[in-house]
Amino acid sequence: MENDYDKMRTPQLQARILEIIPTLSEEQMRTLLRGLDKWQQPEPDKAEQPEFHEKRRYSRKDTSIYTICETDTDNFREYTKNTSQGGVFIETASSMSVDEEVFMTLFHASFDTPIRARGKIVWVNPKGMGVEFNNPISRISSA
Repeated sequence: MENDYDKMRTPQLQARILEIIPTLSEEQMRTLLRGLDKWQQPEPDKAEQPEFHEKRRYSRKDTSIYTICETDTDNFREYTKNTSQGGVFIETASSMSVDEEVFMTLFHASFDTPIRARGKIVWVNPKGMGVEFNNPISRISSA
């Protein structure tokens, strides 16, 4: 049976990890612990990181916008951490999957009315998810 870990939700992932740990040898547990400790260390200074070539069409702006997100399987309320006309990064502990469709309602004092947008999750990491809008939104850059 092949598992699709990218589609598992946080409780499922945690349960599977806890199921595996008792079966590990002492050396495997040490290796796992080293890796987990490494992930917990702060990221190195940007000066130490390799040069990054921006591939985005729209420039990003750090901003916090209250956002209601709805998918076929989940509803949650979070804040964006940065935005552009082409998409947003949403900081969330909700476990979402790449290519999952999401409907968002974004609320900000600078908006006359909330922005309603559809998009697709294009990447996820432990801190949140990147969503690409189906259609660019020019007024989001005013936030």
